[in-house]
Amino acid sequence: YTATISYNEAAAMSHIGSYHPKVLGCIEILRSGNHIYTVMQYCPGGDLYHKILEGPENNKTIRRYSEGQARVWFRQLLLGLAHLQKKGVCHGAISLENILLDEKENLVIAYFGQALRVPYTQLNNSLGIADVSGGSFRRLIKLQQGKSINGATRYMSPELLAKDQAFDGYAADLWSTA
Repeated sequence: YTATISYNEAAAMSHIGSYHPKVLGCIEILRSGNHIYTVMQYCPGGDLYHKILEGPENNKTIRRYSEGQARVWFRQLLLGLAHLQKKGVCHGAISLENILLDEKENLVIAYFGQALRVPYTQLNNSLGIADVSGGSFRRLIKLQQGKSINGATRYMSPELLAKDQAFDGYAADLWSTA
């Protein structure tokens, strides 16, 4: 399978790593000329959107799942988001289309083209920027003028839709899960 990914997505996947079972990081990144190649886990179950909506293109039906299955998937989603938070990353585009299913139909968060590093303030120097691991305070994200997070608006939190408003990246990701 081949797909076009951005430098931002390749960098985010590299930072996230490939060791968490609920997050699709990259195993290897290769570059040849103007092309970037990523080696990732194979997720044969497709995306969750198409798993829920089954049938021919012109006659889609919603497949019903038990509450127990929904709980399992939601817990897996939250475990993946917790890993992203530990790595200091906001996904920025959580949606059914960006959640894949592995061979055992477990959820895997994928597609990091909108991912952002979450800024932190150092405890001993309020002007400096720190990493998530330093026990510092998380800061709000303000996108640069003219920039916006692209994604399905039906999943976006209100502050992302406002575009000029500072937002908490982790809270925006959690909003998208609801």
